[in-house]
Amino acid sequence: MDSFFFNITGSSYKQSYIFKNDNEYIKRVDISNGVVFYDIFTVKTKKVIHIKNLDRIVIIPVVKEWLFYLKDNIKDTSYKLLANSMDIFLSSRQDLTFELNSSKKTKIFILFIADFILKRYLSSNQNGIINYLYNNMQKDISLELIDKKPLDALSLYIIDKTLHLKVDQSMASIKCEYYILEFIIHRLSLIDRFDKKLNKELNFRT
Repeated sequence: MDSFFFNITGSSYKQSYIFKNDNEYIKRVDISNGVVFYDIFTVKTKKVIHIKNLDRIVIIPVVKEWLFYLKDNIKDTSYKLLANSMDIFLSSRQDLTFELNSSKKTKIFILFIADFILKRYLSSNQNGIINYLYNNMQKDISLELIDKKPLDALSLYIIDKTLHLKVDQSMASIKCEYYILEFIIHRLSLIDRFDKKLNKELNFRT
């Protein structure tokens, strides 16, 4: 397996296309070595995205339109992620597969955060959500669904601001990192209750 992160060398903000065809695309944006997002727009194309990974990561898929599948290759199970949803997954060093069956227009935003990024924000409160995510990523987890929420207006607004940034725009990397942090703070704050019973109360495995 390879590291999913650490793809930036000469700059702190990098855009690249995994797939591009007419008006369809799968774009990868490296904000820093440790924070990456995918911007996906397809109409009819069926696509399988394999992610080779050596890192412990948080994955936050946001499905704006249609659906896609996130496959746990170790357990050979798939999560069907539907429109207007934004979930939180944890994974500890395993390859993942995203399957797009685009019989309809598909719009997806997927945020990947490395555990060493979250480590910066650990607190003395061991029951805090950041601590919970980080500590659980240190375990042997193939893929675990931590929380499900419907897509809300503020999340959509922040994501749209992020996606409309141009590479050559003034301070693009700083703005993009700021928007992503804003989204992370908002998304984690949507977890209504956090205590020692979180794993039982909010683990919605499908």
